[in-house]
Amino acid sequence: LMELGHLPKVDINNDIDYEDYKKHVKYKHRLATRYKKAEACLECIYVYICELIEVVSYKKHTLFITFVDEYSNFDQVYFLKRYDEVPDAFHEFDRKVRMQHDTKVKKFKIET
Repeated sequence: LMELGHLPKVDINNDIDYEDYKKHVKYKHRLATRYKKAEACLECIYVYICELIEVVSYKKHTLFITFVDEYSNFDQVYFLKRYDEVPDAFHEFDRKVRMQHDTKVKKFKIET
C-alpha cells in the first residue's frame, strides 16, 4: 500500500532502547488471578450499583443495579429510583434464579 501511495512512507528505526521504558512500568496482577474462577453458572454473581450521571430516565430512575454471572457473563439490569429499592432488586433476582434454574446463587460480590 505504501508503494501505491495510499500510506505515507514510514522510517522504522530499531535504534530505540526499550529497556529504559520497561524499568518505569509496574505491572499489577489482576484480581481475577488471585482466586479460583467460577466453574458453573450462578456460582458467583458480581453486583454493581451505579448512579446515572446527569441523566434521569423517562420514569425518573436515577440508579441501576446489575447482576453479572462470572461464568457465563450473563447480566440482568434493574433500574431504581432510590437506594432503599436495592434489597427489593436482590430479592427479585434471587426469586428469578430459584424459579428458572432451581438453584441458589453461591456467592455475591458487591461493588459500588
